[in-house]
Amino acid sequence: MKRHIFLFIFTFLFLSPALAQPTYHFREYRKNTNETIERTTIRFEHQAGTIKAFFARGLEDFPQQEEYVLNKDYETVSWSVTNLQTATAYTGERKGNTVVIKGKFLGKEVNKVLPIDKRPFFAFPKIALTRFALSKKKELVFWALRNDELTVFKMLAQHKGTETISVNGVPVEAVKVYWSTVNPLFRIFKRTYYYRASDGIFLKQEYPDGKIRELVQEE
Repeated sequence: MKRHIFLFIFTFLFLSPALAQPTYHFREYRKNTNETIERTTIRFEHQAGTIKAFFARGLEDFPQQEEYVLNKDYETVSWSVTNLQTATAYTGERKGNTVVIKGKFLGKEVNKVLPIDKRPFFAFPKIALTRFALSKKKELVFWALRNDELTVFKMLAQHKGTETISVNGVPVEAVKVYWSTVNPLFRIFKRTYYYRASDGIFLKQEYPDGKIRELVQEE
């Protein structure tokens, strides 16, 4: 019953186009030294059944800007990435059972058509897995983009229950989601995400190498 209430609150607060959406600020740092690696922000807009997520990353002036268009199920419809410092400006789009990427990546022209199947495609899993975190599903198989080489992999997300974690020094009840590649040969790629149990907001990310991305402010 509580989970149904949470889903209702999440849908009302975060999917209603009439409501202004807050901006979420994150810090990525090294756990052993507390050194800040980069800062990121996520902002949302909701328009007629679609969701736009604006993601900015960097240290000073957020040189990388990313924009994602998602459907009502948080699956990626299209997206774009721009970074003048790395000579990157490309767009991506799901077309049927393919992902089409065009533009410039790290100074080189890119024109890719990547085959997938009918499963969900998440170019931005941090946000897309929100619905899974608040659901009763134990596992979810989906396609995700490896953004450092613009390839796709079939991924497995697993629901790891609810626990109290520290977020920016404050205890928060969170849903833990672990995900990695379906193919065990590539299990070196893995992520652990935490979502606020009350509304599904992305709170924290743990990397295998000891880095952490953590929510530090919402406005």
